[in-house]
Amino acid sequence: MAKHWVIGDVHGCCKTLRALIEEKLIPGREDKLIFVGDYIDRGPDSKGVITYLMELQLLGYSIILLKGNHEDMMLRAAEDKSARNNWFYNGGMPTLNSFGVRDVQEIPSHFMEFLLNLDYYYLTEQFVVVHAGLNFNLDDPFSDKEAMLWIRNQKVVPEKIGNRKLIHGHTPIMLDKLVESVESNAPNIDLDNGCVYVGTPGLGNLCALELSSMRLEVQPNKDIIWP
Repeated sequence: MAKHWVIGDVHGCCKTLRALIEEKLIPGREDKLIFVGDYIDRGPDSKGVITYLMELQLLGYSIILLKGNHEDMMLRAAEDKSARNNWFYNGGMPTLNSFGVRDVQEIPSHFMEFLLNLDYYYLTEQFVVVHAGLNFNLDDPFSDKEAMLWIRNQKVVPEKIGNRKLIHGHTPIMLDKLVESVESNAPNIDLDNGCVYVGTPGLGNLCALELSSMRLEVQPNKDIIWP
């Protein structure tokens, strides 16, 4: 039976992502890998993360790539110089360093095309997968794309999303709380365990959840060395 893995915020941690996929998930071509976004920024190898995802696509793996707020910030920085300081403040400089450039406009165009073609959300019969969440104050939560990238602390209203569960990243959550939400069958599961925050108790892992079995895989960070 095909597996459907949802993978949390990677944030430039390519070695960690490779370890999660190649040593723990070990997907077949019939399986699906669903990424919640935030592939870039803060971690040391954003270029490596995007390159690896492109390679998986070329190898024929089934991949759903969602857009995160960090991809949004990078795209805005490329279009508007006044948006660059906000991107840099939120971890954009390590992304430039990974590409070996000083300006976002020097990044090769095929990488920017990758970011431009990301989806906002993914639906199954039982789940909605999105980067940050949905605006349940609206009659149609799917009409607010800004909320999909940026919202925090939303209260899920299942009947507004076809009685599905919501799975997202964006807001780092302690591992014990993440595990509890999976095991308790909660309507709102946050898969962001703050992969880059190595050394902070309860954080520092990249997580993946298999949707049919609700099996959780936790990969400790391999990119950032902590004393």
